[in-house]
Amino acid sequence: MIKETKKTKEVDVKQVFCDICGKETFQHKECCMCHKDLCKDHIAVRIWDGDYSDCYCKSCWDIGDYYRKEIERLENKISELHDEWKKKCSS
Repeated sequence: MIKETKKTKEVDVKQVFCDICGKETFQHKECCMCHKDLCKDHIAVRIWDGDYSDCYCKSCWDIGDYYRKEIERLENKISELHDEWKKKCSS
């Protein structure tokens, strides 16, 4: 959750709070699935892709167990089909 507090007439300060525990977080990360703001204690999994990372809360990571296995199975199937196609073209 993001709370905006007017500290002076000249400056607005935005604070970010973890949607799970309510603790203020200074490194703003959110779950890439449910978009909850997360503190470092509530990032269950962080997957790096180059300079950026995808963060998951525990609930979303647990829900995704079935889907990650299916995605891996289908990626393997795609790889097998490419190999089979290439083999047929080479013969």
